[in-house]
Amino acid sequence: MFIFAFGSLVLKGIKVERVHSYYAVFFLTVIFYLYGPLLNSLPIEGARPYIHLGRTVLLFALGIPSLFVALFMRTGCFLAKPTPCLVYLFGIIWSVIYFVLSDLTHPKTQVLADFGMTVIPFGWLVRNHVYYLQIIAILILMILPCVYLLLCKKTNVSVLEIKTVLGLACVMIAGNAYQNWVLYYLGTSVFAAILGWSILKDIQISKADVEDPAVTKQHLDDHVDVEDKTYPFIPQATLQNSLVSSASTLNSAHCPSSIQSNLNSEMVENAKQYVLLHFSKNINIDIIAVEIGVSRSNLIKHFKQLTGNTINNYITDVRIERAKQLLITQSITATAYEVGFNNSNYFTTVFKKKTNITPKQFQKNHTQALF
Repeated sequence: MFIFAFGSLVLKGIKVERVHSYYAVFFLTVIFYLYGPLLNSLPIEGARPYIHLGRTVLLFALGIPSLFVALFMRTGCFLAKPTPCLVYLFGIIWSVIYFVLSDLTHPKTQVLADFGMTVIPFGWLVRNHVYYLQIIAILILMILPCVYLLLCKKTNVSVLEIKTVLGLACVMIAGNAYQNWVLYYLGTSVFAAILGWSILKDIQISKADVEDPAVTKQHLDDHVDVEDKTYPFIPQATLQNSLVSSASTLNSAHCPSSIQSNLNSEMVENAKQYVLLHFSKNINIDIIAVEIGVSRSNLIKHFKQLTGNTINNYITDVRIERAKQLLITQSITATAYEVGFNNSNYFTTVFKKKTNITPKQFQKNHTQALF
């Protein structure tokens, strides 16, 4: 089951969404980890210590950090650029410590001695301390992120995935705490299988969008009427000018003219311009406030006063307006990423909420209008 899921992620998922490459790394390490006891039963005495330690090292140095990054990519919650690197660094440092302590407490490993390295054993150190160390890593890399994502109001990803990872973490903690390895391996297998099923289901939906675009660029070059007023698409306009034009339409619906002379209008306009130029990136109120040099509270207050709209809603409006232009020539998945969404399914949900039709229906309506 896991090999099938991993193969599907590699052959299908990675081509659809970049986040699936992180899931692929996680599943590869999980497969190796779960097959550890089976591999240890083979007549390979010399390799057993390396398999025993290596599978855990790979899971915590690469697999679980990759799962951490994948979950945040799927949610749209803010994740600072250095954070993924720090998560992997934590996993690597933890793995080195685990490797040394396990070698000192497990009578059948002694891998360090094979390389001529001598580490003075600690009299107080016992095997249970290694299990406690693993519990700490699971709390930091799995439990805390999942709790944060469940509390995050901007979470876009299916709650099932987050709760599945949370269940996986709880089973791993219980297995280590009570040294119940049947619970540990069986529970890990079940929750990993549920997570794999959820991801594969998402791949099927996303892949359908990629392989079945409503129109192609060449088709549009032959048939689009640039004077057609029914679609917000201006082929010769630059990105910024077209978005400013779209934004002015949005602003007219939200900005009471009686307060346009407010002294804070310049701050609001700067915020709008920043959104227009950076909407395709992972931006939020905090980032905008820092970039234009104002406080978060003032920006929220005066933006709402002057526009009658929230900043988050304005960002979404700009993204959807740009998406309407891109959907004419691109697939749904490609459009979602280009306008700043990390998940094509969530993009479809937001697009339908704003326009009352799905992106696919929008594409079909445009195709029908051409003939």
